[in-house]
Amino acid sequence: MIVPVYLASWKGIVHKTVKMRRVMWVCAWGAAALCLCEARAQGVAYLNSAGERGRFDVARPPDWARVDSAGGEQFKFNEIAFTVTYKDRTAFGGRGNNRGFDDPIKGLERRAVVERVLAYLGDVLNEAAPAACEIVFDTSQTDGKGFLATAGPLFFEDPAGFRNGFAFDHITTGQDPLEDTGDIICRVDFGYPWYTDAAPTVPEATFDLFTALLHEFTHGMGLLSLCGEDGMSLVSEGNPGVYSWWDSLLATGNGHFLFNKKTKFRATAESLTGSDGGIVAWGPAMQSAYGGVGVPVYAPAPFLAASSLNHFDESLPGPLVMQPVLDAGVSIREYSQLDTAALRDIGYSKASSPGNPTAGFLSTQFSIEETDGQAVVVVQLSEPPGVGKSSSLRYEAQAGSAEAPGDFVDVSGALAFLAFDEAKSFTVPIEDDGFREPPETILLKLKKPEGLILPKSNRTATLTIVDNDPVPGVGFARSAVSLDEGSGSVTAAVELTDAPHQAELVRIRVMGVAGSATAGDFSPIDSVVEFPPGVTQATVDVAILEDSAYEGTEMFTLRLVDPVGAVVKPGAGDAVVSILDDDPDSDSDGISDTDELSAAFGYATDPNDSDSDDDSLTDGEEVLGLRGPETNPLLWDTDADGTSDGIEVYAGSNPTDPGDAESLGAIAIPRYTIKP
Repeated sequence: MIVPVYLASWKGIVHKTVKMRRVMWVCAWGAAALCLCEARAQGVAYLNSAGERGRFDVARPPDWARVDSAGGEQFKFNEIAFTVTYKDRTAFGGRGNNRGFDDPIKGLERRAVVERVLAYLGDVLNEAAPAACEIVFDTSQTDGKGFLATAGPLFFEDPAGFRNGFAFDHITTGQDPLEDTGDIICRVDFGYPWYTDAAPTVPEATFDLFTALLHEFTHGMGLLSLCGEDGMSLVSEGNPGVYSWWDSLLATGNGHFLFNKKTKFRATAESLTGSDGGIVAWGPAMQSAYGGVGVPVYAPAPFLAASSLNHFDESLPGPLVMQPVLDAGVSIREYSQLDTAALRDIGYSKASSPGNPTAGFLSTQFSIEETDGQAVVVVQLSEPPGVGKSSSLRYEAQAGSAEAPGDFVDVSGALAFLAFDEAKSFTVPIEDDGFREPPETILLKLKKPEGLILPKSNRTATLTIVDNDPVPGVGFARSAVSLDEGSGSVTAAVELTDAPHQAELVRIRVMGVAGSATAGDFSPIDSVVEFPPGVTQATVDVAILEDSAYEGTEMFTLRLVDPVGAVVKPGAGDAVVSILDDDPDSDSDGISDTDELSAAFGYATDPNDSDSDDDSLTDGEEVLGLRGPETNPLLWDTDADGTSDGIEVYAGSNPTDPGDAESLGAIAIPRYTIKP
């Protein structure tokens, strides 16, 4: 048989002045049975906290109990896979009213609270995969008149014995007791003012949803009694019958256990209301946490259905989650050592209060552009610190290759983590210095953790400042240079638009490219110019070779190639060097005076007579062969054939060949001087 059990409903008590007072953890039950027979399966009946009854069979579970695989939200915390289905979510075919988990304004933050509770439970239970749990929220209430919330697990009705329900089985074994049906059924009345933020202080007139859901889910995991006011099982309606493991731990204050090992109730109805010294829980973990004696259980007189035997007594000191009373404005609660011990005693053997979370930088490497203004450095925790814990650490930013001031502002301070904080951040102001420089680093450190674990590997990180200043341009200071041939050398200036900084390498090759000036006019050049830090100009010298020839102006080019740490500026990569000839040619015959006097071309000629032999060819044309053959500038008729060199060149004959004279005998050219 299967029975849904709704537990720990909070019912608001409203004063006539509409001032919220105390709210009892009232456990409202629904009990029914399903017999699995060979022929057919009988229905499952239930009674919820509002007194509503219903029936269903295993093959066709009603909507309130069914896991909606399409609309369910899935989470995994510490290896427990949780599936949550919200039946008031209209988006998934639910019966929503836009005032619960589907509220257009508050719905998201309410579902975020559910996620925080499940994350906390995953840390406490420490179960390994394939541990799982399915939670179904029935349609939310909105009138603010009934119970704050109700929840409970489903049970098979037989055989008789101590059990914790579907949620316990699914979590501890990984096996789903009944597919398509939830393990825990929960309902919330959103007509009450709920607090959903994560600060530990709750406003005076509101109820904390985290604390409420943690309480309800704890009942759903099996920390509840299935004993009615007469000792009969509320699930199987018998004695012996189906009871919870929690029931097996209950005894009177005078040492009489309520049940024997066969789930036979052997106490009296009067003892359930305190007639035998009250009711205590005798679990070994709880005794250890409570000083070696039984822990008082809530057992008021008269018996309070759905609340009696399901909570620790309200007289117990400390902020226990599983007490029967919740006040408006009560701070957020997490499990006390006693709450966690109770979970271990009912079968969650790995349950323990979460230890201090581990802290560390989100990354060991952060980076930022120099112009971004400030770097945001994130410090994260392995899990939130938890309610009531003081968790903090200090941080500082120190100079690496970056300097403070100049590159950044050295900062230090403290980060405080509140109950549900998983990460905090601090900022490091970055200064844009306007200088081009290589990437610079800032050293980030964490220290002095309180309520946190700070491994050595998580204590340091590096923040790299990426420079945004452009790469400098490089080029010749002048695109054209002129100098006399006798100057000896030419100096060309190479300049940067921005000086290199420390450890920055800027260099470029300078090459000489011949033009009308060739290797005989200047020394070949292929050298590297480097710019040390802070320097924007460098020079390169090129030797100019002196000669005695009259050659006019000659040119070659200096060219910048293969830049490192810079780019060649457009239009500034070449410098044209013009060599101005310094050898005079007084008679303008194309031969310098020096070469004429020194017979550099084999003949000493008159530097003041352009045509020494009067053959109508200049001395330069004759010695350089500019008109064809090279002829003697001192002979009017080089081949002695009777015709001057000038006439032969004009007529197209060879002035050095005497054999062609006859063909020119009748030619008379007045332009040329005819010498006898």
